[in-house]
Amino acid sequence: MPSGKRSGREFIRSSDRAREEANRAETVSNFDCYVRKEWPAQKVAERLRVNVGQVYLARHRVGGLLKKEIKALKEMETRVCRDPSSLS
Repeated sequence: MPSGKRSGREFIRSSDRAREEANRAETVSNFDCYVRKEWPAQKVAERLRVNVGQVYLARHRVGGLLKKEIKALKEMETRVCRDPSSLS
């Protein structure tokens, strides 16, 4: 395979990863301002230069991830309480 094609594909992959990371950071910022700081959605949208739908979507996505993590931690706690040796 010519090196130009490979480096082009690598560039696309790395730019996709960078875009995903930027989206993640934006989502977390939206969630932080809207949920933790308790700003109105409109204020978050104006300050972070996003639309209000993105603020609500961030709450939905990050909230869902937090619920999954809490559930996993509770399940781990239950297992450890039943069998402390399961930590090893």
